[in-house]
Amino acid sequence: MFWNTLFLAGLGGVILIRMMFVVLLQSTPGAMPGARYLGWPVVAGMWLAPLLLALAGWPKALPVTLPPLLPALGVLLLALSVWLFWRSHADVLMGNLQAGNQRGRGVYQRIRHPMLLSLWLLMVAELLLLGDALPAVIGLLALSVDLRRRLEREDDSQRRLLGADYARYRSETGGFWPRSLAG
Repeated sequence: MFWNTLFLAGLGGVILIRMMFVVLLQSTPGAMPGARYLGWPVVAGMWLAPLLLALAGWPKALPVTLPPLLPALGVLLLALSVWLFWRSHADVLMGNLQAGNQRGRGVYQRIRHPMLLSLWLLMVAELLLLGDALPAVIGLLALSVDLRRRLEREDDSQRRLLGADYARYRSETGGFWPRSLAG
């Protein structure tokens, strides 16, 4: 139950960040179109399903036996996920996604899609903390369903706004992982 509580706290942090972001983005001119909303698969599969499973205390559907140190790793991944989710939203509000900006600041300097990376990290942390593969699989499937459409929309939007600057930016940064770490 301790690990469930930690996961729920992290998930609550992510939801709170997103809610605050939507409110603040309404007053930010020039922000990326479509950035105000998460797709329904993400909301249902990544937030509602794990929330219900963790709160209800349902028996684990697909229990995973983990070595004792892996939940501690899950806490670290959860903290990184929440921080990256917050940092990427803060960078959007500071103007990193506006026309004319070559995205030379913040987490977008090294990663094109840090919000999506943070959601993937959240799903791995969920598996390690809840010890049940079912909510993690539901979340990963939901994110996968939404991922391609979201990436295409974001890349098309940025290509239209920034043109050659965006092409150069794409060649210099990793999509989900900094190029310098990817080898």
